[in-house]
Amino acid sequence: MNNMRWQTVLYTVVGLIAGALVGLNQIRLMPADQLNVMLAQVGTPLALVAIAGAQSAVLVLVSSVLGLRMASTIGFNTAIALDTAGLRMAVVMAIVLGCVIVGADVWVFAPYLAAPTGTVFHWLGLVSSVLYGGIVEEILLRLFVMTLIVWVMRKIIGAFGIDTLPAWVFWWAIGLSALLFAAGHLPVTFAMLCPVGGDCTPLIIRALVLNGIGGIGFGYLYWRHGLTSAMVSHMVAHVVMQGLVALV
Repeated sequence: MNNMRWQTVLYTVVGLIAGALVGLNQIRLMPADQLNVMLAQVGTPLALVAIAGAQSAVLVLVSSVLGLRMASTIGFNTAIALDTAGLRMAVVMAIVLGCVIVGADVWVFAPYLAAPTGTVFHWLGLVSSVLYGGIVEEILLRLFVMTLIVWVMRKIIGAFGIDTLPAWVFWWAIGLSALLFAAGHLPVTFAMLCPVGGDCTPLIIRALVLNGIGGIGFGYLYWRHGLTSAMVSHMVAHVVMQGLVALV
């Protein structure tokens, strides 16, 4: 079995575990009435967890297969390895992003929100966010979506006889994938924080801005230092944010 297949298998297994943990954490946080509605549809909490894990695994499998193949033609670094420069940049980026996101959440957006955004620390919330955010989201948004955008742009530009991709193509891919990354957080944000009948405009702006900032940082790391660097930074960023939220 070649390296690409091993990566796909590994990512799919992690996606299954991460999705199941997210399902468990949602059960823990979900209001009783909302949980009862979902259980009426799927049966038991175990079934809900299994569905969440299976859905995540399938998304990761498809995104890995397509993303790794496209990345190999573009020249993106998708190796499960990290050099000193990549590790250093990943950690620095994680600390900066964590401080900026939590700081903006507390001192900029909090006064405009009807409900507090911070949650009490729980190991399940931390582990699920580290695994799902750091692995699954990076595979879906960076390895697949960002790579796809660059791959399509390469085809278009290549039709005009241009062989070398200009930097703006990568920045376009980083920005667009970051926007999609941010928009993907809206359903959970609404479910957890938006009051019924309330004005959720500040929540929309918060989700797009804060998650968009993270998406740009992780996209830059993928471009310049490889997929593993983006994954490590995303995972560390969640640890930093959890720690800062606990302090403030």
